[in-house]
Amino acid sequence: MPGMTRRGLILTAAMVVAIAMGPGVGLYLVNPNLDDPEPAVAALGAPVLLLWALGWLAVQLTIVVIAYRTVWTDEESDG
Repeated sequence: MPGMTRRGLILTAAMVVAIAMGPGVGLYLVNPNLDDPEPAVAALGAPVLLLWALGWLAVQLTIVVIAYRTVWTDEESDG
């Protein structure tokens, strides 16, 4: 990819991980086991799956803001 900086590659890799962990296969890490007699389905008064997805959404939003401020700059319009 021409013009891809090291920071851009790191942010791209972080976004791919966040996409996989949030609404993707990462849900299986926190999804309660159906064989458990008393599964923990809530934390802090909210479903665990919801908190997991919202946490990774916050990570994705942070990545987008960092990319917007550092990688997606239009150098031609600066001067």
